[in-house]
Amino acid sequence: MRLEAAGLSDVGTQRDNNEDCFLLDTELGLYVVCDGMGGQSAGEVASATAIETVQSTLKVFKADLENFKDTPSARAQLAKLVEHCVQQASKKVYQLARSTNGRAGMGTTLSMMVVQGHVGVIGHVGDSRIYLLRQGKLDQLTQDHSLLAELVRGGTPIEKLRNSVLGGMLTQAVGLQPNVKVDTLFVELIEGDRLLFCSDGLVGHFETPPEVQSLLVANASPREFIDFANGADHGDNVTALVINVSHSPERPIEDAQKQDEYVLAKLNSVKNVWLFKRLNLREFSQVMNRVGELELEPGVTVIEEGELSDKLYIILQGRLEVSKGGEVINVLESGQHFGEMALLSAKTRTATVKTLTVTSLLTIEKEDFTALLEENARLGTKLLWTLADVLIERLG
Repeated sequence: MRLEAAGLSDVGTQRDNNEDCFLLDTELGLYVVCDGMGGQSAGEVASATAIETVQSTLKVFKADLENFKDTPSARAQLAKLVEHCVQQASKKVYQLARSTNGRAGMGTTLSMMVVQGHVGVIGHVGDSRIYLLRQGKLDQLTQDHSLLAELVRGGTPIEKLRNSVLGGMLTQAVGLQPNVKVDTLFVELIEGDRLLFCSDGLVGHFETPPEVQSLLVANASPREFIDFANGADHGDNVTALVINVSHSPERPIEDAQKQDEYVLAKLNSVKNVWLFKRLNLREFSQVMNRVGELELEPGVTVIEEGELSDKLYIILQGRLEVSKGGEVINVLESGQHFGEMALLSAKTRTATVKTLTVTSLLTIEKEDFTALLEENARLGTKLLWTLADVLIERLG
């Protein structure tokens, strides 16, 4: 992919110094926004130190990045590398705070993405945000680590919190401790995607201002985003980093278009599974991180009647025959799925499923599904409520 990026940071309308910091390193495929805190210039030091540490740490692995091939194991290693960079930044800021008078308690938010090919992996701590505009729809890819966000996610009405003194109080920040919990997320990019990295000076602590989507749709510059924030008198430092995604001119157009179509087909196929219908793009991406892929020739038995199985299958392409007791009872085609109840508990299959054509399948295993629920309680609750609704409908 080719990424065209531009960024700008501004002190805002009510501050004397700018504690925000950002980085565009196209050579490494690295994009970062930080919003420091701590007073007495400590915030500036924290954000700049975090970015310098992430960049220098990633440079050590430059050869690995250049040799990146998109496989499940390579993705896992890339996610570990991103988390390692953030942990190193937290350790460095923490040590600096402890060794320098007047800087105790300094820290910073950190929202970063490393892009290799069409794969981007996000590392996120704090309440700066990363947005994706795709085909006219805006999604927030990060989840705020703040007391206000936790209260809203817990069910407190936003209206009761708008004037709260909790604004800006973080539950996670880089540098407050030597180690920090890092949110990581993979995003498969396609041509036409537009990304926005920003500090909370642009968007505040609650819903995304509608002007942000309008500006992204209009392909606004970082200067225009900052002018919007200052015009709205948000007061805080404000940083905007905008990335436009297109295909590399060196790649054949047909290959690039096929890749985009495949990315969208995978996403849409998962969306067709009733269990995932209520998820937003960030949540879908979390599910997609657990998805495996199978390419099968005609005549291959996918599952056998009577065997124990704990896997969901989604048909991306192809046709499959379903038989019971040797008699064909159904034919499944692209977009359909089978075995979803096995995600809850291993089930004995009541039918045999065999490929009739060359077939591409997406798979989710019970073990991965369970891990996903354990890692994200809110996502787990959403999925279980959907499951309850469907079961009530089927039994009612």
